[in-house]
Amino acid sequence: MPALWWVIGVVAAVGMFTLVASVIWPGQAVYLAPVFCEQPMDEGMVVSDTYSDGDGTSTNFALYCVGDRGKRSTRDGCVRSF
Repeated sequence: MPALWWVIGVVAAVGMFTLVASVIWPGQAVYLAPVFCEQPMDEGMVVSDTYSDGDGTSTNFALYCVGDRGKRSTRDGCVRSF
C-alpha cells in the first residue's frame, strides 16, 4: 500500500509541475500534441494572440494541430481517441 501512495504522489507532483510550467511557459503545450492531435496532423503549434482592451493587455495561447505541410486540423481542442 505505501508504494501505491508513493506512485500517486509522484503522478500528482508531475501533474502540478506540468500545470505550473505551462502557465510560465505556454510553449510547453507543443509537447502535449501527441495527446491532443490525431494522425496525420500530429504536430503541435502554439499561437499567441495579444490584444489591448480597456483593462490593459491580454494574451491568449492556443494549441493548433498541423500536418506536414502546415494544414490545420478542424478538431482543435479535442482529445485523441485511443
